[in-house]
Amino acid sequence: MLSLFVADITGAAPPAAAAGGGVIDLTGSVPATFAVTPGVEQMTITGATPRAPLTIAHAGSLERIITLYTDDLGQLVVQYVPEDFLVFDPQTQGVLPTVDGTTLRPGDYRVVSEGVPGEPFAGPVEASGVVSVLDTSDIPPTSLYENQTLPSVPSSILGGNQPGHTDEEGYGYLEVRDGTKLSVNVRLPDPTVYGPGPYPTVIQYSGYAPSKPGVPTGADAGGMLAGSFGFAYVGVNIRGSGCSGGVFDAFNAAQAADGYDVVETVARQPWVKNGKPGMMGISFSGITQLYVAATQPPSLAAITPLSVIEDPWYQQWPGGIYNAGFTQQWLAQRDDESAGGAKWVKDRITGGDTTCKDNLDIRSQAIPFEDFAKSLVRRPADADRRNLSNQVRDITVPTYLTGGWQDEQTGSRFGLLLDDFDALPASKTKFTMYNGHHPDSISPLVMIRWFEFLSFYVDTTVPKLNPLVRAFGPATLESIFGVPGMSFEPDRFIGTDGTTPIHGTYANSLAAYEAEQPVRVLFESGASPDFPTIPLAHRQRFEMSFPSWPVPDAKATTFFFGSNGSMTDGNVTIAGTPSAAPSAGGTGSALTGVDRYTLDPTVLGDHYAGDGDHGAVNIENHWVATADGKGLAYETAPLTRDVIVAGEGYVDLWLRPTGTDVPIEVVLSEVYAQPDSTGKQEVRVQNGLLQAGYRQLDPARTNGTQIDHLYYADNYEPLVPGEWVNVKVPLYSVAHPFRAGSKMRLEINTPGADSALWDFESDTFGTTTTDIAWGGQMASNLVLPVLPATPGRTIPAPFAPQANHPTCDYLRGQPCRMYHDLVNETLPATIGDYVPVNPERLLDTRPGMQVGYSGAKPTAGQTIELDVTSVGATQVPDDAEAVVLNVTGVAATNDGHVTVWPCGAPQPNASNLNLRQGQTAPNLVISGIGAGGKVCLFTNAGTDLIADIDGWYPAGSSLTPVVPERMLDTRAGSQIGYAGAKPTAGQVVELDVTGTGTTMVPDDAEAVVLNVTGLNAPADGHVTVWPCGEAQPNASNLNLITTEARPNLVITKVGADGKVCLYTHQGADLIADITAWYPAGSPYTPVVPERFLDTRFGMQIGYAGAKPGKGQTVEIDVTGVGTTMVPDDAQAVVLNVTGVSATKTGHVTVYPCGSQQPNASNLNLDQGGTRPNLVITGIGVGGKVCLYTHEGADLIADVVGWYPAPVAP
Repeated sequence: MLSLFVADITGAAPPAAAAGGGVIDLTGSVPATFAVTPGVEQMTITGATPRAPLTIAHAGSLERIITLYTDDLGQLVVQYVPEDFLVFDPQTQGVLPTVDGTTLRPGDYRVVSEGVPGEPFAGPVEASGVVSVLDTSDIPPTSLYENQTLPSVPSSILGGNQPGHTDEEGYGYLEVRDGTKLSVNVRLPDPTVYGPGPYPTVIQYSGYAPSKPGVPTGADAGGMLAGSFGFAYVGVNIRGSGCSGGVFDAFNAAQAADGYDVVETVARQPWVKNGKPGMMGISFSGITQLYVAATQPPSLAAITPLSVIEDPWYQQWPGGIYNAGFTQQWLAQRDDESAGGAKWVKDRITGGDTTCKDNLDIRSQAIPFEDFAKSLVRRPADADRRNLSNQVRDITVPTYLTGGWQDEQTGSRFGLLLDDFDALPASKTKFTMYNGHHPDSISPLVMIRWFEFLSFYVDTTVPKLNPLVRAFGPATLESIFGVPGMSFEPDRFIGTDGTTPIHGTYANSLAAYEAEQPVRVLFESGASPDFPTIPLAHRQRFEMSFPSWPVPDAKATTFFFGSNGSMTDGNVTIAGTPSAAPSAGGTGSALTGVDRYTLDPTVLGDHYAGDGDHGAVNIENHWVATADGKGLAYETAPLTRDVIVAGEGYVDLWLRPTGTDVPIEVVLSEVYAQPDSTGKQEVRVQNGLLQAGYRQLDPARTNGTQIDHLYYADNYEPLVPGEWVNVKVPLYSVAHPFRAGSKMRLEINTPGADSALWDFESDTFGTTTTDIAWGGQMASNLVLPVLPATPGRTIPAPFAPQANHPTCDYLRGQPCRMYHDLVNETLPATIGDYVPVNPERLLDTRPGMQVGYSGAKPTAGQTIELDVTSVGATQVPDDAEAVVLNVTGVAATNDGHVTVWPCGAPQPNASNLNLRQGQTAPNLVISGIGAGGKVCLFTNAGTDLIADIDGWYPAGSSLTPVVPERMLDTRAGSQIGYAGAKPTAGQVVELDVTGTGTTMVPDDAEAVVLNVTGLNAPADGHVTVWPCGEAQPNASNLNLITTEARPNLVITKVGADGKVCLYTHQGADLIADITAWYPAGSPYTPVVPERFLDTRFGMQIGYAGAKPGKGQTVEIDVTGVGTTMVPDDAQAVVLNVTGVSATKTGHVTVYPCGSQQPNASNLNLDQGGTRPNLVITGIGVGGKVCLYTHEGADLIADVVGWYPAPVAP
C-alpha cells in the first residue's frame, strides 16, 4: 500500500539533468558490447562488465548525469538521478541520495563505459546508441496486445477447478511495452453456473500474490469472491514482485504504464465480455487501480479501489513523523519479496519455471525501499507526481471507492481524494465510508454494493446475485468473518419475484443507480441490532447519503479550550450551559490560561491493536489511558442535543515548547455512561498528527475545516524554545454521532499508543515540556464539521437515546476504555491590566426578562444594588477593582438621569446616563466596585434599567476608579471648571483635569475617563474630545440633539498642561464628570481619536458596499491599520461607535470576531437619528471586531485607545 515518492504517471517532462559532471569526449570510442533497454522513466542495462562503472549522459550534449556501478552479473537499472553529478555504487553504498533529484525523465540518453570520470581508464571507451526513455504516453503498437493469448482455467463455485483442470492451466506471463514479462493467473467463473462466457472480467494488479496459481487467498481473496459472483479473474503481479520481471518501485510510472498494457492485453482475450475489463482489489491492488486509471486505458470499463492511501510520502511520514509501525514493516516485506523471498515464487523456480528464474536475476537492482523511504525526511518536490490527489483528476471511468475512518493500515487520509475526481461526473462515482478496519471494504458491510457497481459497469447488466451464491452465503460469511447468521444484502434492483428488474430495463436501472447520491456514510458499524450479542459484527446501525465530500451543509463549529479541562462552543444548543460557556475562553474571554504536559518518548513505539483478525470479530484492544502529566484533555459539558460530525477537522493550538520542535498527536473521543452503571466509558473517534516544524499550511489544500501542510525542506521552520507559536493539527476524516448527554473530548499528547498499528520514531528536539494556551488572544480550540439537525441528518429515533449508545468495544475500528479523568497541569494565570469579556447581561428589570432583579419597574428616586462579582458566566473575582457596564434606560416615565457608583460610598452629584421619556438610552460606565461586590444605580425618574458587563479591571490594575466627580459644567448658575457664556458653535473648551477637585488626578496621569454630556444645543451637531496640544481629530465622541441631554463616556489622553479639549460643533452646554484615571506608565495606551470605520456613502472608511442592512454583521480590522497601529497581540480596543440614520429603532452589538454573538447590546439606534456610545471590546480572530446591527443603519467607529495582551505565565 505505501510509499514512494517521486514519479510521474502522465504527461511528458524535461529530461533529467545533473550539474557538475562535465561532457564526455567520444573521440575514438567503439560501439557498446552491453545492451540497453529503455523503459518508462527508466533503462535496463545487461551484459556489461561486472562491478564496473557506467556513465549516463544526455544524448545531445553528452553532459554527464551520473556514473553507477553494475552488479555481479553486469546489470544496472537506472530509475533515479541526483540533482548534482556523482559516482555511486548501489551494491556497497546503499540508498542513492536523490532527495533533491528526480526520476529518469523521458528523453534521449547515451550510456558510456569510460571508467570513473577523471580517473585513468585503459579503454576502449564504449558508447551505446541513443536510448529513448519512454513516457507513460508513449503507447506501443496495438499488435503488442493483439498478439498475446493468455492462459485460463475454469473454476468451480464450490472451490478449486473444474474436474480435469489444474491450477497451472491458468498461469502464464504477459509482456508489456519494454519487453518485461509479468506473471498472471487467470481463473474463469464456473461454467456450470455462469455458462460458457464471455464473462465480465476484473483485473487484480499488485505486488502481493495475485498471480499465484490457484484460488486467490489472503490479501488477494477478493479475486475468489469475484469468481463466485460470476466474474473472470485476472491476477497480475507488478514488475519486480512475484515471478514478474523488472525491478520493484512502489507506484512508479513504469508500474502505471504496465497496468495500461495489462488492461489492453486482457481486453483482447476472447473470454472478456464487451472487450472491457474492470479492475478490483483492496489496499495495494486498490491503490494501483488509481494510478493505472489515470493513464486512461481506452478498454478499461471501471475501477473499484478499496482501502487506499492518498499520498505515498505522507503514508511513510504522517504529519512529518516517521511511521515505524505498519508502513515500515510493509516496506520491509516488499523488499524481502522483491528479492525472491515469497515461498510460492521459490517453489515455481524449484519446479522448473525458467521465466520466473530469469526474471529474478535483475532483482539485485531493486532499491532498498525501507531505507529509501526513511531517508526522505523532507518531502521531495518530485513526490507530488505520485500524490493520488493529483492523479485521480485524470480518471475518466466509473469509480467505486470505500474506506474505513480508522483503517489500521492505510489511515483515513483517503478522504482528501474524494473531491479531486475532476474528470468524472458525480453520477459515475460511488464512495462508501464507515467506521472500521482495513479489510472491511470486502466484508458483508459493503460487499453487495461492490457487486452492484461491477454488474452495472463491467457486466452491463442489472445486478442480481446468483441464487446458489446467496444460498451458500451465511455459511461462507460465518467461516470468513466469524458472524453466524450473516447474509448477503438483498438485490436492490430486482423485484420481489427474484427475477424482474424493478426499473424494467438495464438502462432505466442504471439511470436510477446513477441518480442516487454518490457519497454513502455508514454509522456505528459493529453495533447492529441484528447481532446484539456479537461485538464488531459487520453491519451498520444507520447510514446517510451526501452529494459530495466534504459535506456541503456541514458547519464549521469551534470548541474553545478553557479552565479545568473544559471545552465549549459557547452555544448552549450544543455544548454546555450558560454558566459553563465562557469558561472556555474564546477570543476576548476572561482569562488567558496555560496548561502544560511532558513529552513521553516511551509511547512512540506503542500501538493499541493486539492479536486478532482485523477482518473478523476477535480483535484485542489495548488502548490505555494517558498518564497524568503526559498529556492534556479538554471536554465539553454533556451535550444538550445530538451532534453528528462528518468531515475533516483540526485543532488550532497556541503552544510553547522547550525545544526547537515537538511531535504532536491529537485524539478526539466520546465520553459516555454505560446503561449498566459500570462507569463512564471513552470511545476513540479519530486522531491527527503533526511535527510542529511543518506548521505552514498548504493554501491549495486548506479549505473550511479541511487543512493540510507543506512538508518540503523550504517549509520546515524550527520552533523557538520558550516562544509561543500557532500550530494547526489536522483531525483526519471521520463521521461519528455524539448523543445528547455524551461529552466530546480532545486529548493532546505524544504520538503513539493511540494508533492501531502505527508506531513512530521522532527526535524530541530538546523538548521536554509543551505549554498550551487557551482564552484571550491565544484561544486554542477544536474545529469540527457539524451536520445541521435537519431531516436526514440526525440519529434515527430507535438509536438516538443515550441508553441505546453502542456497548463498549462493539464499534468496528473504535476501541473503548474506562474513562480516566486526565488532570491538566495548569500554570498560574497572569491577568492583564484590563480583562475584556464577551458582553453578558447582569441586570434587566423589564417584566418577563428580569435578570439580577425581581420586582416592579424601578421608580423615581430608587437605588438598585447590583451584584457584579462572582455572578453569571463572567465570574468577576471578588477583589476586582472596577467593572465596565453598558447601562441602558428603557421607557422612562419622565426625562431624568441615572447615576452609577460603588455601593458604600456617598451618592455623587453626577450623572452617567440621561433618560428621555419613553425612549431607550444607553451609556458606557466604568465604575469602582463597592462593598459586597456591588454597584449602585440611582434613577431620578421611573425607568427600566439594563446593565451588560463588557469587562473588568483586576486588583492591582493601573486604572484608578473614583466616585464620580463633576469637573465641568457650563450651564449658567451651575458652572464648574468654566466661566463665561454658553459655548458657541465651533468653540473649544479647555478643561483642567489634573490637580483639581477632590479627585486630584496627578500631573503625570496618562488618561482620564469622563462622562461627557451635551445639552441645550440649538441644532444637531457633535462634540469632539482630545488631548490639548494635539491636532483636533476628524472624529466625534458625542452627538448633540436639540431636544435632548446626550451623554457619552470618553476615555481620553491627558494633553499639554494637564488639559483636555472639548470642541462643540454647535453651541451647547457641556458637562464632564470624571469616573477614573490611568497613571503614567499604565499599560493602557490612549490615542488621539482616529476613524477606523465609516459606512456612509461617499465617506467610507474600512468598509465598501451598501448601507449595512438589518441583521448584518460588519467586520472591522482594528490591529495593524491606520496611524494608530494597534499591535496584533493587543487584548482589547476602545471604540466610540455611532449609529446613523437607522431605518428603525434597534440596537448594535459589538464583540470579538470568532466568538459567539452575545445576547447584549452596546448601542441603541434611533430611527433616522444619530446615537453614539463608547465600547471597550476584546479583539477577535484576525485582529477583527464584529458589529452586528439589529436594524439597517450606517455605522461609525473611532478608536481612542487599546489594552495590550497580558504576558502569559
